[in-house]
Amino acid sequence: MNHAMNRHLADVSARNAVYVLDIDPNMFESLDVTTESSHEIYLTNNASFGGQHSDADIDDGAEETPIGVQILMCLMYMTISLAAIGGNGVVIYIIFAYKRMRTVTNFFIMNLAIGDMLMACICIPFAFVSNLILGYWPFGAIMCLLVSYAQAVSVFISAYTLIAISIDRYIAIIYPLRPRMTKLQSKLIIIIVWIVALLTPLPTALLSRLNPLPQDPNATTTIDSIDNQPVLYQCTENWPREDYRYYYSMLLMILQYAFPFSVLIFTYSRIAIVVWGKRPPGEAEDARDARMAASKRKN
Repeated sequence: MNHAMNRHLADVSARNAVYVLDIDPNMFESLDVTTESSHEIYLTNNASFGGQHSDADIDDGAEETPIGVQILMCLMYMTISLAAIGGNGVVIYIIFAYKRMRTVTNFFIMNLAIGDMLMACICIPFAFVSNLILGYWPFGAIMCLLVSYAQAVSVFISAYTLIAISIDRYIAIIYPLRPRMTKLQSKLIIIIVWIVALLTPLPTALLSRLNPLPQDPNATTTIDSIDNQPVLYQCTENWPREDYRYYYSMLLMILQYAFPFSVLIFTYSRIAIVVWGKRPPGEAEDARDARMAASKRKN
């Protein structure tokens, strides 16, 4: 009964206090929370830098990720980042350096490469360190805002550039006699893509904050330090209401995934049907010659 009462008092104090400064060590004994266990919670590799952080993510006594898994993940992330930066950098350089490469399609490909480099340079390294190595966000409030925003922007750039490429290919193949998209039109489309990509994730930038990791899954009291150990933070979005978070997440799901996916399915399926349904020129001539020969034999 005393244990349940202590839990109730801890929850009441958590709802009415944000920071507790002068801490009596005996208080943690009564709450069954030790400084060592709290430190272990901080170092679990389950915290998310950009969003949802549940009680399951900070399970008391959870083991750290094995060192072998960390090394493997580190090598994979480094390989992906270097390949993305190097490969996309070469694409951007070639299109800029050689005038004959500045075509409509290549402009879209260059824009896609810029979005991929943004993800590889800003998002992947910080997400890897915070999520898989440390388990908390050590880079400060400014980088929290910047990385969260850049991640959303890069996804929009990639998704809508792929839409532009698919529509350009669709018009060229389905309507071959229509005028092709001009370079000026492609540049205007790229500008529109960037405007949409920069404006739509603005709530992510405005609401991204550093929130202290809770010391105990059963209490939300935030403590400045325990045995001179600093408070560790996670980078999350602070929404005034959970339904706002839900509606915005659904909007992003539609704009970043459902809509681009639907457009790509439609355009490339139509392209595939048209291409597979057409006979090659040589095959069409052979069929025509066979019909003419059969007609002559009848005569």
